[in-house]
Amino acid sequence: MMNKNYVKVSKNSILQYREDYDVLVCSLRSSRIKAKQLAILELFLVLSQIGCLFIINGPLGDIKGIISFFINKKKRNLLHSLLKNVGYCDKFYILDFDNPDANSTPELVSVNKLMWKGIPFSVHKYYEQDRAIYKKHSSHNRDFFIYGNDGLIKKVKGYRGDGSDTGRRALPVEDSRLMVNLCVPYKAKTLMDPFAGSGGILHEARYIAAHLTLISVDIDPVLEPGLKKYADKHYAMDASDVILEDTVIDAIVTEVPFSPAATDSVIKVFEHLSKCLSYNGRIVFMCQAEQYEELKLCMKDLQLCPLIEKPVNRKGTDVVISAWYKRKEKVGKLQGFHEAVSKIY
Repeated sequence: MMNKNYVKVSKNSILQYREDYDVLVCSLRSSRIKAKQLAILELFLVLSQIGCLFIINGPLGDIKGIISFFINKKKRNLLHSLLKNVGYCDKFYILDFDNPDANSTPELVSVNKLMWKGIPFSVHKYYEQDRAIYKKHSSHNRDFFIYGNDGLIKKVKGYRGDGSDTGRRALPVEDSRLMVNLCVPYKAKTLMDPFAGSGGILHEARYIAAHLTLISVDIDPVLEPGLKKYADKHYAMDASDVILEDTVIDAIVTEVPFSPAATDSVIKVFEHLSKCLSYNGRIVFMCQAEQYEELKLCMKDLQLCPLIEKPVNRKGTDVVISAWYKRKEKVGKLQGFHEAVSKIY
């Protein structure tokens, strides 16, 4: 069974695939091991830039948190520049069918013999994300500028907001990257975060796609100095009052305030900003689980189509990450892909 974005490999077809493709094995971060469907979609959207096929029945299936893709051999040299941007996976391996007796990496331990569809292989680490970069990007370690009580700008490290439901501003790096990748940033020109907080999404958007024009909004005036450093344009106001004039937004990516009491305000913002979405516009957001049904109805009222809707447990907090696209045909092209993934994971 083959589709342009996924494949089920048989003993008869594996030799054909091996001629043109490498097998890339991706390992999920332990913190997101239960969010495999989100990870698969993120990887697919990232790797599609060089040509990929998701392997439904990939190798090393007994190892938890493993995802496999066929990658165009001719474009393997471009992989590093893409894999550094992935949120939910951080280690990546290549299968070597030509040297099956070579010593495999000890990190991936399978109870089975290293063989796939009757062909032996060895497995070697291809790329691991730089932990120092991840640590530097973390909200705990990033320098951020705020207005102090005296009205002067001061630099703080690890700014996390006031800790209230509507003031939490510590989105993990992996979630920020995933959400940016779900909006397909390499096909966008302008990205906006209407609830920007301490700028985690903007920070990762700049890291992933430096070409983007970034717009931030936050009602808290204290954050203005820091957000001005991250965004090309910042509005210190309620996002439902922002006047963008002729500006067209390709992607809205945000973590909304985590409070059911704020849901009506969030809906008002989405309704207002949706008028500025481009023809290929998309909205990606994270919300508290109990907020999602109302926000889902809002998206449908705006005639947006869901690309993915998945719950995630964030250190004891149940949230939902979802991506909504303006063009239904874009989502329709992935329908078979989603159905195949949902039957397995």
